[in-house]
Amino acid sequence: MNHPVTFEDLADWLDGQLSPEALQRVEGHLAAGCAACQRDLAWLRRFKEAARSEGLAQPPPSAVAQVKAAFRARRPAPSPRLAWPHLPRLAALVVLAALAACLTLIPTVLARGATVSAVGGALEARHGEASAWQALAVGSLLAEGDRVRALGGTAELALFDGSRLELQPDAEVTLTSLRSGLFGIARQVALYQPTGTVRYAVQPLTPQLATFAVVSPEARVTVQGTRFVVTATGTETRVQVLEGTVMLVGALDSALVHAGEDVVAAPGARLRIGPRGLPAPTPQPSARPTAGPTQEPSGPRRATPTSRPAQPGPAAPAPGGSPKASPTPGPTDGSGPGPMHTPGPGGSGTQGPHAEPMYHPRPFVALYSWRTEWAE
Repeated sequence: MNHPVTFEDLADWLDGQLSPEALQRVEGHLAAGCAACQRDLAWLRRFKEAARSEGLAQPPPSAVAQVKAAFRARRPAPSPRLAWPHLPRLAALVVLAALAACLTLIPTVLARGATVSAVGGALEARHGEASAWQALAVGSLLAEGDRVRALGGTAELALFDGSRLELQPDAEVTLTSLRSGLFGIARQVALYQPTGTVRYAVQPLTPQLATFAVVSPEARVTVQGTRFVVTATGTETRVQVLEGTVMLVGALDSALVHAGEDVVAAPGARLRIGPRGLPAPTPQPSARPTAGPTQEPSGPRRATPTSRPAQPGPAAPAPGGSPKASPTPGPTDGSGPGPMHTPGPGGSGTQGPHAEPMYHPRPFVALYSWRTEWAE
């Protein structure tokens, strides 16, 4: 109790949850080379590594046989007369029904797996730290505890419950838990993503019976069936929700993140939540036509002066001809790039049969940024 640094201080320091004053005190003590604190830190690191994986241990056959023999020795002799002759049979049915309900509702009964559904570059996996990395191809099977990384291209994994993971280049994911109940109603999926960008498409889950969690060094994301993107850089974790709602737990707080929102989690800091991280709208050249009362009923259309400053862009249309719309890098009807058909941030407005296309700067810039980001 008289030690200047407590065990709780070491745990908070390892999780990045200390105040600036406590952080300076603990780091100064560790720099002095305290042997007891170094042993405690080593134990904490081993504990956190073990806590990432959950599983059931099978008891040895000798122990099972010994327990069964003890119950057989204590079994009472059957009574010659029973007031209810069908009572033992009814009790057995009740026990079987209870056992079936337990096996169905407990999500960690059966170990499941995943399958490689698409490979755009090199994809490798290994089971445990002692094993070597092995190349994967389409159709390769993955088990609980496997560590997967994508090199030089994207890859897609299909989990046992129908959820899909799209790994971007240099992304890495560990299949920490792939468990389910007897009939697959109760499920427990936990993934550890230390680095890279991964797009998740999670199948709807049964509340209170199924969980899907993505853990990074800085945050934990839990969902109930949605689509989102997690980017782990090693210094912070960024989560973009494309559809539905996720619960994000950071170092100091937690929050519900809805579709269209972008949140950043950093060690020892509060969550930063805002609209999806896109650049501000860039004004387009004034030569682009706009619908409004300033349109000329006939003849060559001219650019309508606006208060926005002109920026470099496509040349103005030649006199006497109809202006051409600036080429856009993709559709603005809500469909986005990628094999999972992720909704893009663009939108389209309703137009009358005789009106010229309205100019919406944000959908154009948002869609361009969206496609450029995923292309990189």
